[in-house]
Amino acid sequence: MKKSLIALAALAAVGVASAQSSVTMYGVADIGYGSHKTSSRDGTVFTKTAGVMDGSNAGSRIGFRGTEDLGGGLRAGFVIEQGISPTNGALFGVRTGNSGIAYDGQAASTSQWDPGTAGGYSQATNRQSYAELGGGFGTVRVGFQYTTLYEVSTLSGFSQTSEGVYGAGISHTWGAGAAGGTRANGITYISPRFAGGFEVSAQVGSAGGRANTEWGSANSGNGLTQDKQNRTSVKLDYTKGPLRAAVAHTSFKSQVSARGDNCNIDNAGTSNDDVCLYNVLGALTLTNGSTTDGPTRFDTKLTQLAASYDFGVAKVGATYNTGSKNTTAVGTPSSGTAPSAGATTAVGQYDFNSLGISAGIPMGAARFVASWGKAELKSSTAVLADYTQMQVGATYALSKRTTAYAYTGNWQNDMATTATAARKGKQAIFGLAHSF
Repeated sequence: MKKSLIALAALAAVGVASAQSSVTMYGVADIGYGSHKTSSRDGTVFTKTAGVMDGSNAGSRIGFRGTEDLGGGLRAGFVIEQGISPTNGALFGVRTGNSGIAYDGQAASTSQWDPGTAGGYSQATNRQSYAELGGGFGTVRVGFQYTTLYEVSTLSGFSQTSEGVYGAGISHTWGAGAAGGTRANGITYISPRFAGGFEVSAQVGSAGGRANTEWGSANSGNGLTQDKQNRTSVKLDYTKGPLRAAVAHTSFKSQVSARGDNCNIDNAGTSNDDVCLYNVLGALTLTNGSTTDGPTRFDTKLTQLAASYDFGVAKVGATYNTGSKNTTAVGTPSSGTAPSAGATTAVGQYDFNSLGISAGIPMGAARFVASWGKAELKSSTAVLADYTQMQVGATYALSKRTTAYAYTGNWQNDMATTATAARKGKQAIFGLAHSF
């Protein structure tokens, strides 16, 4: 009996000793010199900047990644990754969104669809922060993480160009905002890759950092009684030699109650000057003094198809997005949320689709890229967005960690009938990105 206990203790000691853990710090520092310009089709300039700015080859960031061997084929891990803005005085306090004018005070986005001022500084610096458990069954992740639709559109290599530069940041992510965004709280399951080359993943969650919430009565902070966000996604990925393909479907449902006059701020002594902000979880709040905002309910369906093939002399990729957003009124007043800055009708069904084609040609340490894309948004009565975009560029690997690059691109939105209202944008940048 004593020998058995000694043997068990020895085995336990070996098990503890064999368990290994590690934490790695990593990041990207990407800085460039570039110019951005947005204007109307008739030449009226809306915004124009030039100078040293955050780079566009890869988003600057700093992160920590940890793994631990739990024994028995199990492992645990975590990722905490923060976006940074190396050319901004705040550095860790903000990050720069892609494809837009980078200017202090400029918003990171204006709506669910139009790029607008995307590229402005955002205080949403969290890129990822999740814990995971893996083994022979696959991997389960819980926390704030990339959504399935972002994995297909951007992270899987189907798009060969830089989404951080005009001309490549619209078509492959088209519909992402209406379908819950590129990052959100959720639970993700990723299967092992099967012998045939297939991998399956599924994800459930909300939008951003928000959680489904219901109050017994109008919340005194933001005037809401209900804020529900439900997002589900499935993805099938296939890899076989030089071919990679994926299909994904995302369903996103949102229902937000009417907002009442409950902000308790009355600077001018009137009943409709209340000002409320988003809370730390991202729950919607009253803004700019409306005494009541109508309830909103919408249901978005997004299907993505993507593929790439490496011919050796060139790698070609394509993405196709198609879906619809159905916005309905709930109760009184009968209003909803417009799906686009260009929309004139809030309640109704909106159909969208996009196509992006890109190619990368390696030549030694250099790589030349080009892309073309289209994106469209329609209501039952009008075309609300009609984008065309193009981009060309080149990268040069100075080492395994350091890359020099240059890109130029443009987009034009012909949704409006007048030359003054129809907008277009141009951008050029060269820079240096270092990974550590």
